[in-house]
Amino acid sequence: MAKALHEMADADLLKLVEDSRSQLRELRFQFGVARSLPNPAGLRTIRRTMAGALTVLNERKLGIAAQKAETPGKAPKAEKKKAEPKADKKPAKKAKG
Repeated sequence: MAKALHEMADADLLKLVEDSRSQLRELRFQFGVARSLPNPAGLRTIRRTMAGALTVLNERKLGIAAQKAETPGKAPKAEKKKAEPKADKKPAKKAKG
């Protein structure tokens, strides 16, 4: 689903957000009146679709989406530094006397 959202145009994403908001509003009204929904999981699906579309729009606005398109695939892993051996030297104690 996320890949499909990234391929959509801005106008289509805005239309998707508007449609999702209207569907969500209708389902909430239906639940308020009837106190039951035929598919309660539909609320979650609509919210997540709307959130994904808004995220893609925001990434494009900030210029993040262009950077992701330039670097396909996974980000390179950072190299782990090997722990350097600890110095076992303890400070010398002063002799009494």
